[in-house]
Amino acid sequence: MQLGYSDVWLRGLSVLFGVGSVWLVYCLGKRLLDQRTGLLAALLVAVSPLFINHSQEIRMYSLSSFLSLLGSVFFLQVLAYPRVQRQGRSHWLSVAGWSGSRWLAALTTPLNIFLLLPDALLFVLRWWRRPRRFVVFCAGALFTVAAMLPTLGAQVAGGAAKEFFESQVVHYSKPGILQIFGMVSQLSSLWPLRFFLESQFQNDLARNELSDTSLLNYFLQSLNGPLIFYAVMILTVLGVFLLAVGQMAFGNTQKRFAFVTLSAWALLPAGLVLLLSYVSGSLWFPRYLLGFAPYAILLLAAGFIRLWRWRRLSWAIGAGYVCSLGISLTNYYGPIPYRNDWQTASALIAQLEQPGDKIIYYAPPRYYKYSFPRYYQGDNDITLVTRPREADALAVEHIRETLSGVMPVESRFWVICWWLCSNRDASDQAAVDNIASTLGGDTVVLADRIQLDSLGNYPIRIYLFTPAAQLTRADSSVQ
Repeated sequence: MQLGYSDVWLRGLSVLFGVGSVWLVYCLGKRLLDQRTGLLAALLVAVSPLFINHSQEIRMYSLSSFLSLLGSVFFLQVLAYPRVQRQGRSHWLSVAGWSGSRWLAALTTPLNIFLLLPDALLFVLRWWRRPRRFVVFCAGALFTVAAMLPTLGAQVAGGAAKEFFESQVVHYSKPGILQIFGMVSQLSSLWPLRFFLESQFQNDLARNELSDTSLLNYFLQSLNGPLIFYAVMILTVLGVFLLAVGQMAFGNTQKRFAFVTLSAWALLPAGLVLLLSYVSGSLWFPRYLLGFAPYAILLLAAGFIRLWRWRRLSWAIGAGYVCSLGISLTNYYGPIPYRNDWQTASALIAQLEQPGDKIIYYAPPRYYKYSFPRYYQGDNDITLVTRPREADALAVEHIRETLSGVMPVESRFWVICWWLCSNRDASDQAAVDNIASTLGGDTVVLADRIQLDSLGNYPIRIYLFTPAAQLTRADSSVQ
């Protein structure tokens, strides 16, 4: 943001890291197994709705995957020592690349620190008969942990970690069987079951409605062809994944170690996240697992390759996989967008507003700069109204105090309600009514109400209020 503020500039960095992850997945697959597996895994990452989603965001998750993969590429060089050393390459450079990548990955998403556990186990498994090699490895691991301590200390001492768990994840349902085993399909091909269900009945699920009982209840209520197909594909993808994991017990030594390596990177850190989810608040969400997701997709690709010996079955599963991708991407790019459409909201108001209109934006202050005000191109002033953190409702006294510089209002005014307006809380509509009556008195009239839905987020609600004396046919005909 210090170098530019356009959407293309800000989102472009995530695109680069997303494309880089596709290339690194290919490199790992080719190095550990074979070129076919690497190519197929790269394709699966490139078309995964999850990776597409986070490669479009101005967030750190595509960087998390990229750095995790980069560290693993360097780690394979560390495991290859001393053969690499005889080729004239620097073993210390490989250790530095691995350690530095793991450190940066943990700074990007702290849960990535769990990757050090499979790294340590793999190194012990490969070089347990040569203790001297552990000196260099332990030096790199200690650097990674020591470099993370200031950041972890600041998060804990400053209360950020505690606040995150108490405000963000404590109310989420603990992961059930559906969430645990369905994660493989969510990471690879299928839009998460929660969002898929929300797209069926156009309502958002509460945080405590993600247990097996709740999800199955909603699933059965909305049962139709796409949902049945969705359930079958979850089981199929999970079966292909388990087929690849099972290869750890078969094959030659090199292939077996490759499957052990991928399984360790995919399963051990994810298992620690799952354990942490039961001890504290639930962290079992695809975005928090993006640092480990590429290894699950590599295993999935390996399972598809090994399934090829049964041609008819592999063709049927492949066709189903392609269909599931189509359904998932249709939902992702569907009529109800995953993200809030602030461009449309801004364009609607710019088209219908008049000089002298007032715009009241009722939303949390945290996202003020990056939501409606970022995209609004009109000339009218925007005034932010927010609900006090400790309050359950928006009091009239707080409205008067916040809007004292705007009152009295004798013109039309807009109220944009976002985040603090949910489909479940009747007090949200009362807050909008209180804002309108405080600004316009008893004679104010609601000329129109527009709602822009957003899957997995709160809707944008736009209200146009007009003094009764100024109400015109044009105001009442707004679509």
